[in-house]
Amino acid sequence: MERTVSVSGKSTRKLPPDLIEVSVTLRAKDPSYPRAMEESSRQLSALRGALEDAGVRKDRIRTSEFNVSAEYRSVRNKNGDYEQAFDGYGIRHRMTIRFPMDTELLSRVLGAVAECTADPELFVAFTLENEEAEEELLLADAVADARRKAEILCAAGGARVGRLMSLSSSSGGHAFRNEMAMDGMVTLSKVSMGRSMPEFSPEDVSASAQVSAVWEIVD
Repeated sequence: MERTVSVSGKSTRKLPPDLIEVSVTLRAKDPSYPRAMEESSRQLSALRGALEDAGVRKDRIRTSEFNVSAEYRSVRNKNGDYEQAFDGYGIRHRMTIRFPMDTELLSRVLGAVAECTADPELFVAFTLENEEAEEELLLADAVADARRKAEILCAAGGARVGRLMSLSSSSGGHAFRNEMAMDGMVTLSKVSMGRSMPEFSPEDVSASAQVSAVWEIVD
């Protein structure tokens, strides 16, 4: 009968962020499709102008979502029953601005967006530019931890670790992301922003991984 040892391995990496992501969402709505598109274009032009004035390069401003949908609202008909009535065309346009860690530039960006006539929704996150490479190292460390535990167990029983029989990651996505007040991303209110923004000092970003492994036991 084949003898095996099953272990789990864990790893955590904590690094200073080197990339800032600012996500700005513009919304426009009008019963007329052309007017809704015109308003969306006006908002986008105002936002781009504000960001470029703040010192953001054009190539760092990207569209991450663009959605046009017919929206409806519930209204009572003459019989007192609710029915869906057309409420206009809604346009959602989300822009993502990514730039290397520069808290002074971030302050200028937030101030510019706060004064932008487009009145956008704003989210900020701190992350890593080479996040994929760090996730690979994270998983490699978890596997190394599992191997070390298997070797300890086998050595204690007078045996050795043989072939790797199975290996799986039991953790979800590894997100090296952080912001200054809560997990994930934070919505920043226009009321609290202006040109005299403080300089930010973000915390390190961290992520954890866990793997499950089964090795053969050999004498």
